[in-house]
Amino acid sequence: MSEAAPRRLVFVCRPPREFVAWELAAWAAEELGDLAGVVEVEVRHPDPEMDGSCRWCGARRGEVVRLVDGRFA
Repeated sequence: MSEAAPRRLVFVCRPPREFVAWELAAWAAEELGDLAGVVEVEVRHPDPEMDGSCRWCGARRGEVVRLVDGRFA
């Protein structure tokens, strides 16, 4: 039996919702309603400073965060 493909979301870091890792599961639940199974959230930082860091959260690159049953994997 094969595993179901993960559901995917894209989170864009910008006000009023900047990227904060521990708040990501709550955001995903707002978007999907149900976090059962695997959810992959691609985090994008579209507004970099001159040094390459995100203007809003300070991250230096986008990432994919994997949630399994609502918890970080």
